[in-house]
Amino acid sequence: MSDTIYLGRNGQQLGPYAWAQMAAMASTGQVRPGDLAWHEGMPNWQPADQVLTRLGFSLPEKPRPGPGGAR
Repeated sequence: MSDTIYLGRNGQQLGPYAWAQMAAMASTGQVRPGDLAWHEGMPNWQPADQVLTRLGFSLPEKPRPGPGGAR
């Protein structure tokens, strides 16, 4: 496996990013819902949150609506 990972956002390829850089981006919420990810050895682009979680990155939890729903 390569030591870099790419993000796909709005039809554009971003990166390459080093694993440490991607870990920092993931932990601070810079990886957005809908982003895709790919690294060498993967057959296709996949949802970034799934790829990063599978690789052991921790992603911030999505906020949950409070009582009564979102306002």
